[in-house]
Amino acid sequence: LEGTAYFKSDLGLYVNQTYGPKARNIDRTQETKTIYENVPPNTNFTVSIAAVTRSKKPGERAPATCTMPPTVPEHVGKTVFGKYQTENYNWIFKLYLPRVSERNGKICCYRIYMIRVGNHFNPEKSPDDLDVLTYEEIHTSNNTSGGAYLANVIESNQYQSEILLGTTKHHILNRNKFNEKCKACMANITRKKVNLVQETLDEV
Repeated sequence: LEGTAYFKSDLGLYVNQTYGPKARNIDRTQETKTIYENVPPNTNFTVSIAAVTRSKKPGERAPATCTMPPTVPEHVGKTVFGKYQTENYNWIFKLYLPRVSERNGKICCYRIYMIRVGNHFNPEKSPDDLDVLTYEEIHTSNNTSGGAYLANVIESNQYQSEILLGTTKHHILNRNKFNEKCKACMANITRKKVNLVQETLDEV
């Protein structure tokens, strides 16, 4: 069993990675299959099978190919918030966003949610349990309960490590600049549950 993967690393560089080769010997009188544990996802594999007779020499190999599907990243680096003073002397958030390795599958985009704390904030409530509203709904004068909203979407090929959050111009998302898959994804975000696990989607 041999495998190859071509992906963008957490440094933004394209990497070729190989797996194996790994071999198994199977006694035909006892079993006709074998299992390889913990093979990596998002990898193209070549499987070669050969029979061995009493002569101890393997026969001609019969190759076949298969692909392990993508999955969520194994590791997402820690995000850090700081503060930033604008030219109008207002303070806004600066987010330091680590790039995520695409070893386990291509990443379509990074979605950044912000939570406005309401009058009855419960620190024990998970962000995953909050409904996603629009920026306008969250910041209406009669909203005292707060909530979560989509603050920014960064396409993978437009990645940037420092993102400013907290001004109106940064809350207005230009949906026309995204590809069709991102547009469809964003159209289904409003009033959906917040999902803080980075999705691995094939890019269009």
